[in-house]
Amino acid sequence: MGATLVQLIANMHDADLTLRNKLEGGAEVKLNLKAYIDLG
Repeated sequence: MGATLVQLIANMHDADLTLRNKLEGGAEVKLNLKAYIDLG
């Protein structure tokens, strides 16, 4: 459920969420957010 919620929030903010299992054990989570500049 937690990952689903994070994915929903990422989608709402036009972000990319990547989850993967690492071969050596554990997990890797990447959240890429876009930078917006208000030029006024």
